[in-house]
Amino acid sequence: MLLAVFVYRPLPSWIRRIVAWIHEDSDSANVETSSILRTGRLKSLRICLLSRYDPLLTRAGTEVYTGRLGLQLARMGQISDAFCAGTALRTTHLNGFCVHSIPDLQVPFLSTLQFNRNIRPIVKQFITDEKVDVVDCQGSGPGAAFAALARAMKNGTRFVYHAHDCVASELDEILKRRLTKDPRFIIKTRLLARYEEKAISVSDLIVSTSEAAKTGIITHYGIAADMIHVVGLGIPDDYALNFRRSEPDPPCFLTFGAGIRRDLQSFLRALALLRRTHRINGRAIIVRDENRRHRALAQKLNLDVTFYNSVTDDFLKGLYASCTALFMPSFREGFCLPVIEAGAFAKPTIASRAGSLPDLIQDGVNGILMKDLRPDTIADAMRLIVSDIRLREKLGSNAEELAGNYRISNTTRQLIELYNSKLS
Repeated sequence: MLLAVFVYRPLPSWIRRIVAWIHEDSDSANVETSSILRTGRLKSLRICLLSRYDPLLTRAGTEVYTGRLGLQLARMGQISDAFCAGTALRTTHLNGFCVHSIPDLQVPFLSTLQFNRNIRPIVKQFITDEKVDVVDCQGSGPGAAFAALARAMKNGTRFVYHAHDCVASELDEILKRRLTKDPRFIIKTRLLARYEEKAISVSDLIVSTSEAAKTGIITHYGIAADMIHVVGLGIPDDYALNFRRSEPDPPCFLTFGAGIRRDLQSFLRALALLRRTHRINGRAIIVRDENRRHRALAQKLNLDVTFYNSVTDDFLKGLYASCTALFMPSFREGFCLPVIEAGAFAKPTIASRAGSLPDLIQDGVNGILMKDLRPDTIADAMRLIVSDIRLREKLGSNAEELAGNYRISNTTRQLIELYNSKLS
């Protein structure tokens, strides 16, 4: 294979330590990370992250966290690299974090198979030459390559599987609720579940991002509970810094598309019901949704809805800062990072009781959990949070406190301590 001759060119370790030190020092005036770093140095490790897509370019999903994690690892004195699929062979350096991209077929289904085949010899060479301490597989996408490497490498490198959700649990929801009839999607999800099972079976350490994902792994893969460690995802310590919060008039609900995992049709029908039954003219902003049926339904119901296929980080922060509440009408969630991001702006979340959402949201404390996703149930929750200002302020304040528990400096420190416990 032509791709097997790819030569990675990371910066020398001593240069990257200096870059990380300079970056850490320059951030000390604004970011609370610095005080955490000075409470005690962690042992420096060489860490290799495996990611399906480029963590510095992808603006949604697992890769958003992977990019933040790689940068935070470098900031905390670790040497971090990531291998992912991309459009060309290249290495990107950012603040001590290196991302190595390998060309992808860009063909649905086949690209996942080809990516796992191509990445294997490249990462194996990297592990051997760079004396990598930890390989962390971020989700099921690179799972087959990760499993093969874990079986083959006997040089002291530790292999960590990072479950952002349990794919088998997600597949159960898809089949039970008949969320799609597309056989290609179902076959791909089955393949990813198989990748995940292989990866988990050979891992030295299993990290789950939520109790819901942990439960799924125990149920579907037969793993003992004490083998799985829960460490939540994190947002940058300064995530909401320099953004002015506001209360929109009319009220505005922010939500996200996620393929078949969220019931946006019921959400839109509830928005129409809110106007018709409760005489509240609400707006909605839907991010990362390309489903034409949702646009057609919004037009048919004469709703004030704005759709964005893609947004920058700063633009998204502006949306959080200026919405009434975040809305998550989910059928399944591994770790719902938008709940934490919205909370950083003191914005509460209205959500279903799916997956990890009850782990993050306490009903009536830092958000509202709905008993079902019927449009009238959704509309009642919308009316409650719009009409009761004191409740909204209380929920928002507690949501901000929750977000403080998920600063990436804290979650990354927990992760490094887990790495070190396995290495020792």
